[in-house]
Amino acid sequence: MRCGGWIALIPLVIGLSSTLGAITLARNDAQLAQYGASTTATVMGKRIAEGSQTSTQERQRPSDSYYITLRFTPGNAAEINAEHQVRAAFYRILEVGQTFQIRYLPENPDIRELYEGELASWSSSTQINGLVFTALGFAACIWFAKTAIRATRARENVGMIIDAYVTHRSLWPPLFNRMQYQVGQGDAAKIHKTFIRPIWAYRGLKRGDKIRVAITGQGPYWAKDLFL
Repeated sequence: MRCGGWIALIPLVIGLSSTLGAITLARNDAQLAQYGASTTATVMGKRIAEGSQTSTQERQRPSDSYYITLRFTPGNAAEINAEHQVRAAFYRILEVGQTFQIRYLPENPDIRELYEGELASWSSSTQINGLVFTALGFAACIWFAKTAIRATRARENVGMIIDAYVTHRSLWPPLFNRMQYQVGQGDAAKIHKTFIRPIWAYRGLKRGDKIRVAITGQGPYWAKDLFL
């Protein structure tokens, strides 16, 4: 459970990072609108990463990431070659060697957009992702906190520890693992309620494995969850 508590912080950290990223993009978009300058950029290369497929007919997958390498000269400064992640639709209308207009911030050419509304679009999608992960993170932290409190109370009220057998394991929903257990064997066997724990908690356990169940005032627990 201690490990699970730390893992619960991952979506919260991702969510907060995404939210900060969205704020930065929105600020850059405002600076470009007020102080941006235009120049001509040339497409030097294109590539697709993650989930790409080589075939006669290009197909888009949700996991694909689209990149173009462009070259441009910001004012009287040195020429810049940079790779830029773009939307799939924009990627498809560009060809190597093609030129197009971009906007950049003269004091910091790393802040730029390849088409009108690009930064605003990235900011909106990043903000939505941030809110979703933040909500998931808070929910996970609350769930683990309640679980930890309940487990602490259970450890203080252990009645007995019995041997049991795993009879069923479900991997759904994705983040949780439902494990049903059996006490005794043969005609005297009795099936008892399911444990609901993070999917990583049971690791190598499989159907038929022998486990120790702690009978507590808070209900049955896998003894290992209570460090017993």
